[in-house]
Amino acid sequence: MEDDAMHCEIMGVIETHIAGAEHYPARAAVGEAVVLERDPQNHHDPNAVRVMNAHGEQVGYLPRRLVAWLAPLLDSRAVSLAGTVVRRPDGHHRDQALDLRVMASAHAHDWVKNSRRVDTLRDVLHNVVFQAYLEAQTCDNPALIRDLAQRLWLLDRGDLTPETRLLLSLLPGRARVAERLGQNRVADMVRDALLGLRLGAPVGYDRLQLFPLYGGNGHARHHAILSEAIEGGTAEVREVSDVGSVPELMVVNRGDRPLLIPEGEILSGAKQNRVVNITVLVAEKSELVIPVSCVERGRWSKVSPGFRATHFAPPRARGRKSAGVMAQRNACGRPVSDQGRLWDNVAEYLDRAGAHSGTDSLIDAYEQARERLNAYRKHVRLPDDARGAVIALGGKVVGVEVFGTHDMLAGLWERLSEAYFFEAATDPEPVVPEGDADASDAQQFLETVGAGLTPVDRPVGAGVEFHVNAENVAGSALWHDGHLLHVAAFEALS
Repeated sequence: MEDDAMHCEIMGVIETHIAGAEHYPARAAVGEAVVLERDPQNHHDPNAVRVMNAHGEQVGYLPRRLVAWLAPLLDSRAVSLAGTVVRRPDGHHRDQALDLRVMASAHAHDWVKNSRRVDTLRDVLHNVVFQAYLEAQTCDNPALIRDLAQRLWLLDRGDLTPETRLLLSLLPGRARVAERLGQNRVADMVRDALLGLRLGAPVGYDRLQLFPLYGGNGHARHHAILSEAIEGGTAEVREVSDVGSVPELMVVNRGDRPLLIPEGEILSGAKQNRVVNITVLVAEKSELVIPVSCVERGRWSKVSPGFRATHFAPPRARGRKSAGVMAQRNACGRPVSDQGRLWDNVAEYLDRAGAHSGTDSLIDAYEQARERLNAYRKHVRLPDDARGAVIALGGKVVGVEVFGTHDMLAGLWERLSEAYFFEAATDPEPVVPEGDADASDAQQFLETVGAGLTPVDRPVGAGVEFHVNAENVAGSALWHDGHLLHVAAFEALS
């Protein structure tokens, strides 16, 4: 249905799905362009439109309710279509999601460019929707466009023309475009905020170096830290149910401020210790299910009603986990980790620390290495006004961590630094490189992270969420209300 593509004007995208896929053995992969064919001889529905994959195999049909008004437009050649299979994390259809790019024929699109002369009620309704469609093309507020679309659909009582229904159907797709444009603008702001930080002189001990990061986008802290909120009784973390679910926990924020839960934070208690998969912001006076992974393979029995925020995972484990989360999100739309690989990482850390753990708990590795960690703590102090640090081990930069304010970092530093100390204290001696890292190495790592910022569609919780997708580096970032709240990106080698 792209014969007239060279002579068409792109109107937008209809978000739909492939119906009846369960009746066909063939499939179309995510990202694959599909072929759309009218099937007017179909004895079940003369408006039917077949969906074919790139190999010419039928994979289903366009939904019946969609083609009821779309088929007349196709038959009159007023519009043409091009389809692509997509993944929508919040899709409720069991069939594959589909984006239909709609193009208006050059000789039949007056109704796209001009309001109709008012002769009937249908003309009036069309002009109302037409004006809304035009306004949406320049609107940069996706929530407003979606709300507008929902309200306008209330006009539909069978009185709308196919052209009017088409314009209505294009509004959600326009909202998604506005959302992506907004995310890209925020990505530029996050990148500017990250690269605007000033590197300080390194502090370190033995094989660990920390390059403090100062200034840039600092602001008064308006967000609560989970450990403080739990201790103050304004937050609670618990299993999602009595049965529990390994990759999920429930967070209850009873406080008057949003609650920041950083990626990498270890939550101890309840049925099993977990680590947070991505940085999340839980709005004030709300509940949120957050994605987590297990760091205590050998226990599934409740030791306490809820969880406490007790540790952070080591930086290299966080990098590997973040890479797995990004891969799984791309594949299935959920921010889950490669749990088997993470368990292997925990076993490796236990071995490196010389720790025996009856429940294969990462925390037991920390306790076994306590004396070595204390030696690092005596020698490594991050300046009070630092907002983050670039981390180097054995002369090689392996990560960066930045928070929105220096006092937020200060509230987390005791637990966060322990994870860095542990990585350094138990890391096998590398063959290369030799010597210390320098400021140019730290700056290059910051630039790599900035270049790899990728917006996440439909984030968990409040704010604009990012993956860091760069060669051998993975992580996440969160922006909210004009401020960079957290960036954490680390080496993600196998």
